[in-house]
Parts: sequence; C-alpha cells; structure tokens
Amino acid sequence: MSDKLEKKYRTALYLRLSRGDNDVDQRGKSESNSITNQRTLLEDYINNHKEFELVEYFIDDGWSGSNFDRPEFKNMIQAVNDEKINCIIVKDLSKFGREYIGTGTYISKMFKEKNVRFIAVNDNYDTLTANSSDSSVIMPVKNLINDSFCKDISTKVR
Repeated sequence: MSDKLEKKYRTALYLRLSRGDNDVDQRGKSESNSITNQRTLLEDYINNHKEFELVEYFIDDGWSGSNFDRPEFKNMIQAVNDEKINCIIVKDLSKFGREYIGTGTYISKMFKEKNVRFIAVNDNYDTLTANSSDSSVIMPVKNLINDSFCKDISTKVR
C-alpha cells in the first residue's frame, strides 16, 4: 500500500452580500448575519474536506454582485495572479457574481488557465469534477438566471 500524497489546495473563501441585513452596528457587530452564515457554511465544508488549507477570507459585505468592482474581489483576483491561492470556495454562484459574461469568463477561462479550482457549495459545482455539460450548459444557465434576477430587482426598485 503506497502513501499517496493528496494535493493540498491553498484555499480562499469568498463571501458577499449586496446589502446588509441592517444588523451591523458600531458597537461590536462587524458583519451581517448573512456573511456570518456563509462563513459557517464554508468553514464546515472545508473542515470536512482535508485537501483544503484555508489561506484567506475575502469578504465584500454590502457590495453588489452585478459587477466586479469590489475591493475584496479585486484582492482575491490579485492573490490568484500572485499564486497565493489555487482554490476559491463560495456559497453559490450568485455570491461570486451576478454578471453573466464576467462570471463565466472568470470561472471557465481565467481560473482554468491558472489552474484554480472553483467550488460553489450550494450549487454542487466544482471545476475539478465538472464535466463538459456542467461547464457548457448548467453553469451558464445558473449565471444567466443570477444576472436576470439582479436586473429584475434593479428595475423593481427604481
């Protein structure tokens, strides 16, 4: 029996919420309940998968997913470019981004080129195990729905 070394992924957890749930205050509560719940879910996930080494959290609390002009998102992409991380885990695809083309470009092109594993826990999507139909059909459809949802909410708010 051989002692095969399992690859360790230098992992970042990315958490995002468009608008706070109005429970953050200046008296000690520094993040919204949604961010806290995302953190718990993702920490439980990596604790149950020994191939992940948690390196960093990137949290955009109060930032829209309709574009990628988010401070911690930019820091995360820089960490990818600097090869500090090679795995990103999110709660679901909508937390990564709600802009259809950009989300697909990051996941299907940039991360693939840079050998970055991407996991959306609640969407059961993992680039390591996704087959071509997942990448070419399922993931784009979910991203399109997320994009449409964002535009629909924006129209209703206006």
